[in-house]
Amino acid sequence: MSQLSDIKVIQGPVQVSREDGLRRIGVEINISDRDIGTYVAEAKEAIKNQVALPPGYFTTWGGQFENQQRAMARLMIVGPIAVGLILLLLFVTFRSVRWLCW
Repeated sequence: MSQLSDIKVIQGPVQVSREDGLRRIGVEINISDRDIGTYVAEAKEAIKNQVALPPGYFTTWGGQFENQQRAMARLMIVGPIAVGLILLLLFVTFRSVRWLCW
């Protein structure tokens, strides 16, 4: 084997994963006793101020945080629609705008 290649032990990722044709390294974090949104905002700010990423490197945030962001975006659409439908039903029922504010 030594005639075919140079074998060296070096530190590096245990596994090389790919996503969208790019290499990906995941860092997992378990958060307790605080909300995910605040933690991610603080972590993003700390990374921006303290870490110089080489060209071609970038960070993304996933997992429960990504699910929370999708749910919040959906609620920003569904919430006003639900309130509008309730007001419409009240108007149709009472035939008066005065009863809506009561």
